[in-house]
Amino acid sequence: MDPEIVTKEMHRERDAHGERLFSNSEFLTPGQVSSFFSRLAAKIRKQPVGEPLDEDDLTVVTEEENFVTARESVLATSPNYL
Repeated sequence: MDPEIVTKEMHRERDAHGERLFSNSEFLTPGQVSSFFSRLAAKIRKQPVGEPLDEDDLTVVTEEENFVTARESVLATSPNYL
């Protein structure tokens, strides 16, 4: 994903009740998004094959999957969203 798009989507995303998914203090800049995923990718590449992810890594992966699912849902209902 493009970090600029991720940043914009963080500001727009809402749950089923119309509440924001992220608070102002949780918004990331494009640079922060890029750095986060670069660090995560590097950590995963360095991890031996077959070694399980630790709890923090699992949390990050789960959150990313949830974000992608939410994004796909929004895009599916609003084709002109971006």
